[in-house]
Amino acid sequence: MKRYGPLAIPFTIYALVFLYVFIRATILSFTHDEALSYELINGNTQIADTANHHLLNTWLMSFFSKLFGNRELILRLPNLLAFIPYAWFAHKLLTLPGKTYLIYPGIALLFLNPFVLDYFSQARGYGLSLGFLMPSLYFLLRSCGKENTSRALLMDLAWSIFFASLALLANLSMLNFFIAALVIFIARYMFLLFSGPRGEKKQLLIFSFLVLLTLLPLLYAYIRLRFLGSTNQLYFGADNFSDAVSSLFERSFYSAPYPVKLSVALQYFVLLIVPVGALLVIAKRSFGGRLGIVTALLLMITIGSFAENHLFSALYPMGRTGIYFIPLFGLFLFYLLIEWNDVLSVNSRKFFAPVMIGVITLPLCFHFLNTMNLRSIYECSPDAATRTAAMKILEDANGRTSLVRVNWIFEPSMNYYFHSRKAPFITTAESTRNAVADYAYEFTDQFDTTGWKKMISFDEVGSALYKRSSGR
Repeated sequence: MKRYGPLAIPFTIYALVFLYVFIRATILSFTHDEALSYELINGNTQIADTANHHLLNTWLMSFFSKLFGNRELILRLPNLLAFIPYAWFAHKLLTLPGKTYLIYPGIALLFLNPFVLDYFSQARGYGLSLGFLMPSLYFLLRSCGKENTSRALLMDLAWSIFFASLALLANLSMLNFFIAALVIFIARYMFLLFSGPRGEKKQLLIFSFLVLLTLLPLLYAYIRLRFLGSTNQLYFGADNFSDAVSSLFERSFYSAPYPVKLSVALQYFVLLIVPVGALLVIAKRSFGGRLGIVTALLLMITIGSFAENHLFSALYPMGRTGIYFIPLFGLFLFYLLIEWNDVLSVNSRKFFAPVMIGVITLPLCFHFLNTMNLRSIYECSPDAATRTAAMKILEDANGRTSLVRVNWIFEPSMNYYFHSRKAPFITTAESTRNAVADYAYEFTDQFDTTGWKKMISFDEVGSALYKRSSGR
């Protein structure tokens, strides 16, 4: 490891990012979808029939809840801990090529996207899927460019598909990655089988058994997706590929006030750089190299999305359902930098890493620092103040039986706070079903304040907490 320079620098970065994620998991308000998952582990079986039910996340939430209680950090602990394998195996992937200073653009690409970090602070399946994506990628890529034995390749296949299966259990949108990784392993094994020595019948039987085992997670995904499709639960997504790509940029920009032209330019860059990477792989005939494998992954996943759209009218992955594209593309760009570095002259290489640090690392560091916040999850910003409002109601009610009029967006998370704080004397009712509540938590532009006294307002959400000023 000495050739990579002091480990203190990258691991300090990982530790600081983890600390940031930890603080957010501790203090951010519980969100609408998280609260629905909380209802699921507390007996609301109807939610099990919705796309909100991320199986592995639900299991782990239930497990930690029974052990340690129902506070936000505890319920988010599975996704928070998923950052550890994400960071460890991302570091291993970045150090595989042995390029000292090019690791820093790689760190920026994989660790400083605020939208990606959101989901390690939230009790949903997306952080878990990213946490298992990285080890799956590591075992897919670690032996690239080396002479493989069938035994070593089988070991990599077993571990990679194991982690990919966990990612799929955490989030069904990982299905195309699972299939693409499996296809790549099958192709690599077939190439090794027909180009190497014969007579490894035992290894072929093991390989066939492992491939058959992959049918189990695929069968689970098929049954689950078919059920969700039949109940019209698969409604989140983009109608076209361009909107899917735009959604990832919009969320990665995290509402930072950058020029629109910058977003457009970066989208064109992404759409052009992947074919450039593919052409470089073809020109160098490095199909089995790391760049070749990651490029194949991106292309197969994209082609799979197009095929699903045309054959089954499936929507394109958008926002959080396509979040795994962000680290995949980051890894693609990192390995593309490695390939560019290798084709440069010795003198040019001296300048390449500093230039890439200036072009990639510094802007991404600036963006991360510019978008850091301890207020909200980007896709769940309406819930930013629900915790404060709920605590204010608990304090003011002081054990009195109370009814809270609440907008449907806030209702699940408001119920979470009352239930987890053991306050059965407070119940909620959606505004359309109730008109004589003691308290109201509503969007200010949708609420008639006649007969209500404002207790506290939340300008960043556009909501306010009210208390009835006249008797029932």
